[in-house]
Amino acid sequence: MKNMLLVLLLGVSYTANSGITSIKPIQTVHPYFNFVPSFENIHLHKQGKGIKVQWSVSEAAAVTSFDIESTYEDPGDIYSNWSIKGHLPSDGRRMNMFSDMIAIYPGQVHYRIVAHTNNGDVVSQPIPLTIE
Repeated sequence: MKNMLLVLLLGVSYTANSGITSIKPIQTVHPYFNFVPSFENIHLHKQGKGIKVQWSVSEAAAVTSFDIESTYEDPGDIYSNWSIKGHLPSDGRRMNMFSDMIAIYPGQVHYRIVAHTNNGDVVSQPIPLTIE
């Protein structure tokens, strides 16, 4: 009797579950978009004893801050010593500028702009400048 009741309950359970379809999990939405900015329209020129650099970025809302760095060494060498000339927090504008009024030495100097994004990525763009 117990075996017959067990078989009956298993049969009812099987027929009740056969009509259920699988449920897909809900995808989570991230609070920010993963945009990667790129540099556009970079202008660097000598201004008095220093320099002035202007640049624009695509996806300016994704940038949290900029670092402006310079070196007199080979910019392609990973062991080059880059000195930080300034740090600018981003205000969401596409066009940005920075003036370095510290005298620079004659010769080939390389500047680069480093953009820090809201998702932790770092994007940089080197800019060569020859001072005579």
